[in-house]
Amino acid sequence: MRVLITGAAGRIGRALRGHLSAEKDLEITCLDRRPRGDKWVAKIDLATQVDELANALSGVDAVVHLAGNGNFKAGWSELVQPNVDAVLNLYLAAAASGTGHVVLASSIWAQASRQSDSDPVEIVPVDPGGNCYGASKLMAEQIACAFGRKGRPVSSVLRFGEVLEADWQRPSPAWDPQAAIRMSDLCHAIGASLRRPPEETRILHLSSVGTSRWLTSDLETQIGWQVPNPIMLGSA
Repeated sequence: MRVLITGAAGRIGRALRGHLSAEKDLEITCLDRRPRGDKWVAKIDLATQVDELANALSGVDAVVHLAGNGNFKAGWSELVQPNVDAVLNLYLAAAASGTGHVVLASSIWAQASRQSDSDPVEIVPVDPGGNCYGASKLMAEQIACAFGRKGRPVSSVLRFGEVLEADWQRPSPAWDPQAAIRMSDLCHAIGASLRRPPEETRILHLSSVGTSRWLTSDLETQIGWQVPNPIMLGSA
């Protein structure tokens, strides 16, 4: 399987590359608008370099889209190109090239209106409230769903919160600790999603926290994987 990773020079991208490199049947191509000197990563800005993006997608079976501005305090002027324009260009190019599956990194900030409650969070309805970053992630999700309704590419949309670099780390008290996910768990979930593409676009909540209000209950049914050792909040 030929897989293209966007945002491959970022911290999640680097960890995912290390994780997927053990999969001998995967051929990985890496893109980032800022390669940071990494010789394995091609420099392409998805928001502006549409021809280069089209060339990069030739023959690609699946995309893991990690690129974007991840600052939840950012304003629209900082978010439109990396979080909306880039996603639309990616899906247009993927559809044209015949790429069948996109694993799209989203965020719990798409549900930013739920900050003030502690009730279980369903996939829908979704409401980012007044948070621009959350609205940009919701727009990306809507682009994914629109292309899925047309048949190709279909998407696995993964919503998650704080990413914990080390397995021993505990979630920070910032909103929402229940949505935190270990980097190792996130990489496994992305890899599992690649192995089990959906027939139509699916949106999943990911968390490493046991009894999280965000965790998709049938995760194992949908992608064939679940968190092996959940974090129990309130325990040492």
